[in-house]
Amino acid sequence: MPESVTVLEDQGIIKVRSFGDISAEDWQKSADTVMELVRSRGMTKVLVDSLDLVSMPRTWSLYEFGNLLAATKFPASVKFAAAIRGPLREDLKFVETVATNRGRQMKVFGAIDEAIAWLSE
Repeated sequence: MPESVTVLEDQGIIKVRSFGDISAEDWQKSADTVMELVRSRGMTKVLVDSLDLVSMPRTWSLYEFGNLLAATKFPASVKFAAAIRGPLREDLKFVETVATNRGRQMKVFGAIDEAIAWLSE
């Protein structure tokens, strides 16, 4: 699986590291892991490090993932910040648009430090 989920204890952030070629199934597995951490630990900040991502699923899967983030399974207080550069940034911006249009707090950045700063606001 080209994703790993860890906790940055000192910052209270759930970190998802995406790398290589990722599938919609990988995203679903990571979302399930993140949801478990949100429920069990009461965490509300999610950082997605996609700086080493090579490819993403097709447009329909991106749309469905944006809908998943906005679904009621995640509390409205959960914020999602993603860091990504290059041509895949526009794909992740599409996920941001879908999720924010449905009331989810999500923002895409070009650097990890910018994403962490927004999560900490």
